[in-house]
Amino acid sequence: MSSTQDDAIPVEAIASADQVAVKSAEIAFEDYFKHSHTSSEHRVNDALKHVGKGGVAKRASVFSGSPSPAKINSPATKASASPATPTRRQSTFANKIASSTGVGDKCKRCNKTVYQVEKMTSTEGIFHKSCFSCGLDSGNGCKRTLDLTSYEVYGGIIFCKTCSKKQFFGDKQMKTSIGGTLSPLGTGTGNLERRSSQGKESPSVERRASLGENETSTPSEPAPSLMSVFGAVSFNEAEELEEEQQEATTAESETAQSIEETEAQIEEAEVQAEEAEQQAEQAEQQTEGAEEQVEEAEGQAGALAEEECEEEEEEGEDKFDESAIAALSTLAPATPNVEPAPIQRTFHECPYTSPFDKNGAIYWVGSSGGTAEYENPQRTGMLYLEISTLYRGQLFNLTSYQAADTAAERIAAATYTNNTSRSWLVVDFGPERKLRPSYYCLKHGASGIGNAIRNWTLEAKVEEDSPWIEIRKHVNDVTMREEPQSVAGYELTSDACKNNFFRIFRITQTGKNSGGNDCLFIGAIDFYGIMRVEKGAY
Repeated sequence: MSSTQDDAIPVEAIASADQVAVKSAEIAFEDYFKHSHTSSEHRVNDALKHVGKGGVAKRASVFSGSPSPAKINSPATKASASPATPTRRQSTFANKIASSTGVGDKCKRCNKTVYQVEKMTSTEGIFHKSCFSCGLDSGNGCKRTLDLTSYEVYGGIIFCKTCSKKQFFGDKQMKTSIGGTLSPLGTGTGNLERRSSQGKESPSVERRASLGENETSTPSEPAPSLMSVFGAVSFNEAEELEEEQQEATTAESETAQSIEETEAQIEEAEVQAEEAEQQAEQAEQQTEGAEEQVEEAEGQAGALAEEECEEEEEEGEDKFDESAIAALSTLAPATPNVEPAPIQRTFHECPYTSPFDKNGAIYWVGSSGGTAEYENPQRTGMLYLEISTLYRGQLFNLTSYQAADTAAERIAAATYTNNTSRSWLVVDFGPERKLRPSYYCLKHGASGIGNAIRNWTLEAKVEEDSPWIEIRKHVNDVTMREEPQSVAGYELTSDACKNNFFRIFRITQTGKNSGGNDCLFIGAIDFYGIMRVEKGAY
């Protein structure tokens, strides 16, 4: 028996008004089953196959209170004279269930064997429990695992009830899915006709056509009243869907507004970044201008110092001539020889803990043995420094003990010689102080990265007219880092350092620095050990 024979209703089967009412109730029940129970035409057709047209008619008659459809003089009744139950072709799904033994069945989704423990038997076939999920592999649905009481079929695909409604009412197609205007509780012009995805009319419409234009139910008959109730159910669903769509629209507008605000913040951040770059460029230009000003000031200071020295030398020569003449004119008789007082010596420890930790001998001299605030001993005449050449900076920088934290301070503190081989630096503690050294430390004299000292020797003299004694030699020594203001300490362990007190120390560069040139970069220097002081030093 084909599906056309199942769905078609012959005109001659309608024999009375009661039979017309039964048929109208049957149509109403099918529409209700279609819209409220399954939400898909596919599920209705499948249900008709399993229950049978007679079963649907029976349910409709019971629901409407009309006579049983078994009394209708249908072709099946005419054809069969025996009281046996009419034969009906078993559905495809029923054939599958009847023929299945539970072993070797294939999952409709993954096509793998399904065993009894994990078997889910639905109207759409056999599935694994884990494969029986909303939307299957269609790309739609929430993918939630379902059971046999929580699914609906739409377009041949299994969905949860929520997603089935979304598929049925989605994309604003309610007007094409439900013809006419819905009205609650049977009022208005409710019309529940639907069309399948192929554009064919549903079986209920075909049945209406077969009943004839004069025999269809009117709004005053019970069957249309029943359909109005079903229309109200769909209307409530439509209202819920409309609320969901309004919420989705509100969320989209809020998201769009948030995106616009974020884009505005990004643009503002980009503008601030550009302003920061411009400020950085201006700062670099100012730094370059400050360097040029410092160089000009150094040149001017050097020229003024040379002029002052020349003037002082000329004045000193004139004063010396005048004082010598006065001394010769007032010579007194020679006084008897007086024996000098015995020399008294004191010893002071200058221990090393870290480079320029304010325990060094130079700091000890500048702070009057730790009894006063530090003052540069070169300026007070307590210490003497000399250098082979001076390309940039001042010798006072080497004993200032002042930190250079900013770029301008590092530029001002930079001190180094000309690019000549065997450049040297001398430190003289004076005739009243001598040091038995154990450590010494250096500070990098560059204002930028590079040109760190690598090859040099440290020599010392006991007295001014004594020979130089080498007390340590450095070859490719990378202890000093190349960053500006880097410091490094060096231990002195030779026998000469252990057995002698030295007055004068000299550093001589014997090879290229890390920059590959002969400039001697030294920003500061200090020594550690035992300081011996003769009476009258302070």
